[in-house]
Amino acid sequence: YINYYNLSLDKKLPAIGLGTVTSDSIGNELDLGLNYVYSQDVRFGLTVGQLFRGDYIKDYLANGMTTQDPWEALGSMTVSF
Repeated sequence: YINYYNLSLDKKLPAIGLGTVTSDSIGNELDLGLNYVYSQDVRFGLTVGQLFRGDYIKDYLANGMTTQDPWEALGSMTVSF
């Protein structure tokens, strides 16, 4: 499966700390998942997701500090009996 999210604030928040926040775009998230049914009682899953930072997060974190976009990988195994 593939999930796509476009994330934004409902309203602009005041600037706190390091940067000047001028945007309400948090970013876009893309999730890719794969599920495999080994048997009736055993299932495996793998999900990988990445957030592509929007201007709000870049402005909030030290005026666009050059850090990488966050990502995550989750693995699962389910056994039912």
